[in-house]
Amino acid sequence: MRYISLKPNALTYFNACAPLSELSGSSKYIVSNDIIELRAKESKTKIESSSAISDFLAYSFKENNAHGLVERLKMNWFVLFNICLNASFNPIPELLHLDLIEKEMKLIRYLGEYDYIMFKKSVSEEKDRISGYYKIQPQKTNEKKINKTKVRGKMYALFNLKCSQKFIAFYSVSFPQGTTDNQAFICWNYWLTCLRKKYDLTNYVWVSERQKNNTLHFHMLTNNYLPILQVNRAMAIIINNQVKANNMNWLNSSLEKYNGVDVDSIYNSKRHKKSGKTMNPVQVREWISKYITKYVTKNNEKFEHLCWHCSRSVSILFTSEVLPITRAIEIENKLPDYDWHYYVIESDYFTVKVFLFVPPPELFIKIKMYNDLIFGENVPSPIKRTNHLNYKSIKI
Repeated sequence: MRYISLKPNALTYFNACAPLSELSGSSKYIVSNDIIELRAKESKTKIESSSAISDFLAYSFKENNAHGLVERLKMNWFVLFNICLNASFNPIPELLHLDLIEKEMKLIRYLGEYDYIMFKKSVSEEKDRISGYYKIQPQKTNEKKINKTKVRGKMYALFNLKCSQKFIAFYSVSFPQGTTDNQAFICWNYWLTCLRKKYDLTNYVWVSERQKNNTLHFHMLTNNYLPILQVNRAMAIIINNQVKANNMNWLNSSLEKYNGVDVDSIYNSKRHKKSGKTMNPVQVREWISKYITKYVTKNNEKFEHLCWHCSRSVSILFTSEVLPITRAIEIENKLPDYDWHYYVIESDYFTVKVFLFVPPPELFIKIKMYNDLIFGENVPSPIKRTNHLNYKSIKI
């Protein structure tokens, strides 16, 4: 069946065999018939293949599943043939699957049903023996790259929450020049741990970036209010502890001079105050879209450490809406008609139209409504703090 996936930055046309969740992107929930359900844990099948086309037949050769194989192949052939015959679009995946089944049917006529099943079982068992019941995974490298689509989706989801309409801030954290990647990540993890324990940091998305001087720095979006003077001082103390342990060097900076934590309120941006600009909510939305995209899309670096992450309260948020192809015209009528508004990516299995503009917010009402609902149910309640950090005796 043909579907469309609507995201804040793109519209995707794709095919899928099984019913899908009406909203996607959440690590915990799915939506079926407008009802929120817990996501079921997925288990790997006995046979896996690197090819999506050969996976189409893999289920037929599982253990104790050979009975009625020929009848199932015939039934699948009739189903796919009718889909291709009545399709209003170009059914490329269905045609590929249909061609594959026809080749298998010819093989059955040549070998006979019994010999065909024995042959397929032997091939399946040989694959199991070689790959240890699962396909051989390619050797993983230590290099990690930012998934730009996921980062943008999570940042938009956090920004569009109802509780983010009053306050949301964008943090930039820098380190003394010459700090290695490993040292920067150690300090960053200590700092996030301190904020979670001392200042109830619960909702955030962060991403790493390499500066022109080759030193890492980090950007974080959060709707939690944090006292900037204290969190800046906390990072200075963390770096100073690393310097005392001979793991880092202050160079031209020091504990007294350090001011590497910069914060900008999205709704009361100091950048706009300096220029005298005033912005309405629509303009703020457009600005944050460009602001986030600036720090995400230009980042093509590879890192040895985790290069982005989000809190659990953000990971459960939905980032896209999945609709049947019959709803495509309704969505397209709310988007610009001109081709220069989009960057199009096409393949045999999907078509992606990347937005070169900020789409109207009414397209994402359903995502926002469900996100507000699950966020309110799952976000940790803040703990009232009566004590403040003692910077003379702090141990992080």
